[in-house]
Amino acid sequence: MKKIIFLILTCIILIGMSSCKKEGCTDKNANNYNSEANKDDNSCSFSSDKFVGTYKTENSSGSEIDSYTCTITKTDYNRITLTNIVNRGKVITATVINDEYITIDPYDNLIYETSNFTNMTTAIHIISGYGILENNFLTLELTVEYNAYEDDILIEELSTEAEITLTYNKL
Repeated sequence: MKKIIFLILTCIILIGMSSCKKEGCTDKNANNYNSEANKDDNSCSFSSDKFVGTYKTENSSGSEIDSYTCTITKTDYNRITLTNIVNRGKVITATVINDEYITIDPYDNLIYETSNFTNMTTAIHIISGYGILENNFLTLELTVEYNAYEDDILIEELSTEAEITLTYNKL
C-alpha cells in the first residue's frame, strides 16, 4: 500500500513539474528569443533598443559651430524615429538592420515645408542614407534631394543631391 501511495505521489509530482511553464522571451523578432519558453517574462531585447536615447552633436560649418541634440525612439522591433536631425526639428524614420546599422529609406522620409524662398510654396526634401552605431557614436551618412513645388507642380530641382555626414555622441 505504501508503495502504491509513493508511486501515485511520484507521478503527481512528475506531471506537475512537466506542466510548469518555462519563462523566457517568446517574441520571435527578439535577439534573445527562446523557442523553449512558453511564458513571456518581458526580457526580450531588440537591436532597435541599442539606438534609443538622446544624442548630442557639434557640427562646424565655416566659422560657426552648431551644437544640438537628436532624440531616437523605438517605434517597432526594427524601426526607430530620429527627431531633430540637422537641428531643424524634423523627424525621419529608419529601419534597424542589426545592432549597429540602420538604413533610411527615401520613401519613408518625404519632408514637406512651406516656404517663400524663390516664390515657391512647398519644398520637398527626400532623405535617404544609412547610419552606423559604434561605441555610443552614431554616424549618419545622408543624401538629401530638394525639389520646389508651386501648386503641386514641380517648378525647380534646387539640388539633385546634398550629402551630409553627422556624428552624434550618445548622452
